[in-house]
Amino acid sequence: FNGRTNSFLASFAVRAATTDEEHALGLSNYSALPKKEGLLLIFDRAKRVKIWTKFMKFPIDIIFIDKNERISTIHHSVSPGSDKIFTSHSPSSYVLELNSGDAKRFKIKKEDYVIVSNRLLN
Repeated sequence: FNGRTNSFLASFAVRAATTDEEHALGLSNYSALPKKEGLLLIFDRAKRVKIWTKFMKFPIDIIFIDKNERISTIHHSVSPGSDKIFTSHSPSSYVLELNSGDAKRFKIKKEDYVIVSNRLLN
């Protein structure tokens, strides 16, 4: 959601990852993501989050989201199999992993909002 223009940018069907094991596994067991799908990592408290793509099989966009559901950091088109660690610039409550290029394709930018469905939080 773009608060500056008061408009919705896109919606995605996401799987929720809530446990440490699910966070560590991420999308490493996937060979690809269907269009407009992703993985939402949900943390019990806002914290600095680190993501790596060492065991990934495809490139992704990594979107860090704060406790107010505002995007704080976006890493675009992160290569699979990298030892590089991607971090949030501020404490994050969520991380959204999407297909590479989706953030640019749907004009998702820093300070836009991600509306997290209550169904994912229960």
